[in-house]
Amino acid sequence: MPNKWLQAGYGKPLRELFLTQRLISFIDFGDLQIFEGATTCPCVFISEKSTPLKQVDISFLTSDKSIDFLSNISSNKQVFDLAKFSGDIWVISSNKEKDLLVSLQLKYKTLSKTINGEAYYVVKTGLSDAF
Repeated sequence: MPNKWLQAGYGKPLRELFLTQRLISFIDFGDLQIFEGATTCPCVFISEKSTPLKQVDISFLTSDKSIDFLSNISSNKQVFDLAKFSGDIWVISSNKEKDLLVSLQLKYKTLSKTINGEAYYVVKTGLSDAF
């Protein structure tokens, strides 16, 4: 199935459903293209109708250079705490990426804070009567 439901509004009911089931494993192929001639963003999940687990194994496949598929899954696996997930958008990224994001957020101000939330227009890109 495509991984777009993780972040799209239409995926909220599915995200909420998964939180009530036993999500055992999740494999996100991200931008890795596995079908020749077709752009896809697939993911594979293993779930069962049972009491939810507290954690889930999530693999982020970033390269198809592994010796085999199972090695690729195993070497890119991380454990995630499901208590941190809700029906809202699921941003699933590696711990390394999350650490980088937190570091950047602590070190730099956001554009919104820099301009005090007051943006009236964007960069003017040409001479026009509209400007």
